[in-house]
Amino acid sequence: MGGENLLPHWQGITRDEAVKIIKMHIEKIMNLLDKKGADYGDEENYIQNFIQVAQLKTILGFPETPYSIWLTHVLTKLQRLSNLIKKARKPRNEAMTDSADDLTGYSLLLLVILEAMDRELQKME
Repeated sequence: MGGENLLPHWQGITRDEAVKIIKMHIEKIMNLLDKKGADYGDEENYIQNFIQVAQLKTILGFPETPYSIWLTHVLTKLQRLSNLIKKARKPRNEAMTDSADDLTGYSLLLLVILEAMDRELQKME
């Protein structure tokens, strides 16, 4: 697989097909978030990992917030995806659609983080 272009010739897609694909991915991502949340998360605090990493980095002298930890994960995922796209060949490990699913999941987690941040700001008023 020496760099041959595996990208498809672009063709149109109907609205109904697009909606079907989007719904399929939303269900897949919700299941992914549920499984990862059960493995890595906490029932009482869904964004616990982001908070704890921010606390650890602060202790180490690199003050962070759950949002900045989230942003680090997203930027890393985007960079990895960019590298895969530039290589224009089938990845050996993780499919590009897996990266897209992860980014969508991170976007949903951002909504949770922003809600938590908003609640904290309201307490300070």
